[in-house]
Amino acid sequence: MEHAQRIFGVRTAYPLTIAFAYGIQATLFYVLAYRGYEQYHLFKNWSESIAENKFSFLFYAGVAVLMTGAAVFAIWQAFRPPYQLEVEEDRIKLRRCELESDRIKSIYVSWADNPSIGIKPKGKWIVPNDFSFKFEEGEDQERQVRELLNWAELHGIPIIRRKASRWI
Repeated sequence: MEHAQRIFGVRTAYPLTIAFAYGIQATLFYVLAYRGYEQYHLFKNWSESIAENKFSFLFYAGVAVLMTGAAVFAIWQAFRPPYQLEVEEDRIKLRRCELESDRIKSIYVSWADNPSIGIKPKGKWIVPNDFSFKFEEGEDQERQVRELLNWAELHGIPIIRRKASRWI
């Protein structure tokens, strides 16, 4: 039985939720950096605490900048064009990653109005972000989800239906 290669448009599963979480974390680290900055100026006459307070300020500021960058990247993911999911006879290609069917441990499906899909490779504890996606919204979205699940059943890959937050 020959299967043609199928190509679907997909998007990152929850980019705005992820951006919000990174934004909150960045805000907390900016507050900690500011506190370290205040302490540095408060105790700068005491020689033993200068290095410690300067380090905490620089550490927290650095983490805050990284979290801000991650939030901006997540927002960019929400508005970028969809990328392609290629389903071939015995492999899946998503973004630039390829997975053979025998290297897939399970496929998670979060049934909702716009279901999320997570592909968990063997040897991983959680679903990697690169393998977490939603099909583009449209009339044939349900058909695309069913095609992927039929492919998984054909290859003996377990399909687990649960909320996306419980994929870990």
